[in-house]
Amino acid sequence: MPEVAAAAAGASGAAEVGGTADEGLAVPAGLRAEVADAFQRSVVEVLATKTALAAERCGAQTIVLGGGVMEQLHLFPRIRTRTQDALNGYIHAPEILERIDEFIVAPGLGNKAGVSGCIALGQQALAAST
Repeated sequence: MPEVAAAAAGASGAAEVGGTADEGLAVPAGLRAEVADAFQRSVVEVLATKTALAAERCGAQTIVLGGGVMEQLHLFPRIRTRTQDALNGYIHAPEILERIDEFIVAPGLGNKAGVSGCIALGQQALAAST
């Protein structure tokens, strides 16, 4: 994705945006924030719905949400609240009703979880083959 930097809006009410792909593009002031907020609301809704389904259908004890968009840690409280709303008391488990912060978590290794998991699996396979 191209690097984009926004400047203050001028008299026209548009912010100048620069970057490799967006050179010279004028974006109405506030549009960037509006689009970002709409995207975040969509992410929260989808992840909360899928998390509620995993809790309901799989009896999950912990849900780990990781990857690119989940590096935005401020989304976790919104996803937790929305998951509880979606379940609407259907599951009477203390981890959901009382300890939701421990039920829906970020990976302990942060954005290194995938790579670390691959290395661990490779080490296990190597050890099993010798």
